[in-house]
Amino acid sequence: MSSRAQARAGVQLLRRVRRAVSRRLPRTKAIARPPAPRRLPTPPGATVTATRPAGEYAGQLLRPGWLPKSVGALARTDRRLLLIHVPKTGGSSLRTMFESHVPPEEVFLSTGAHEWVERSVADLRPKRLFVGHQFLEPLYLFPQDEWVSALVVRDPLGWWRSWYKYGRRRGDRDPAWPQLPRTFGAFVDASSDLELSNPQTSWLLARTRVMFDSPHARKDRLADTATRRHDDVGPTMELLDSLLSRVTALGTTEQLTSVYRTTCRAMGWEPAFDEALRENRSKLAQDALDLTPAQEDRLLGLTRIDTWMVERAERAGSVDAGRP
Repeated sequence: MSSRAQARAGVQLLRRVRRAVSRRLPRTKAIARPPAPRRLPTPPGATVTATRPAGEYAGQLLRPGWLPKSVGALARTDRRLLLIHVPKTGGSSLRTMFESHVPPEEVFLSTGAHEWVERSVADLRPKRLFVGHQFLEPLYLFPQDEWVSALVVRDPLGWWRSWYKYGRRRGDRDPAWPQLPRTFGAFVDASSDLELSNPQTSWLLARTRVMFDSPHARKDRLADTATRRHDDVGPTMELLDSLLSRVTALGTTEQLTSVYRTTCRAMGWEPAFDEALRENRSKLAQDALDLTPAQEDRLLGLTRIDTWMVERAERAGSVDAGRP
């Protein structure tokens, strides 16, 4: 037999073997690929495309153990207290009252320099009371701990008068401090609309972190501060509403006693004060603080969001004041 004939016979034998083997093997079904997650419309301002798991993923779990040790378990078994201290609202008085309930070594004071930046999580873990003009960073550092929060806001005219008195006093004793006009009215006239607009709201939003999973985040960033939305009133109001609805003790400067008592109930403290302390007062002649009706109207027109926030806080403080 020629070599060509032998090769042809070998090919035919290989085909018969393949057919015989295929007849004996059970037929298998093709493996179906899981359907792609259904894509939903992107919410306004969202940073990622929302997806909805298909039904076959129901019952799936997320294994524990991946959280960092600092947040994976409660750093304290008791509650922490954060005083969200907006400047010129009576927060110094509240701070003194709160500190009477906590040992000094468990108090963390953050001033305008924001010393928390220089402290590690290990340093902050033993602290129970966080006070000062700080960011909301303690909440981000210990997100699984049980937090009690207190926030006081002030009517816009009273807030600006207090801010002006502080600036005058500081400027009179510190040559490096900006020198303000000698009357409050002259200060208002010399300030731009932007400089006078909603200072308390602006302070809070500057201390609010917005992450990629928030509808308020920019589409091109993983994280930012809420001040990026200063020109978009809708999201600003939504963000403020969300914050105020979660604060434990909310009220105005005139309701410090109510805010203090509400905080004591949440912390399990017996109140040590029947009336709120009044500290850090600045004295200035009344005629230096007077405004004309037109100047008052201008200030109130530029602080309408602050006014809304104060009205909401006042309602919350009135409800808390009626509790035993």
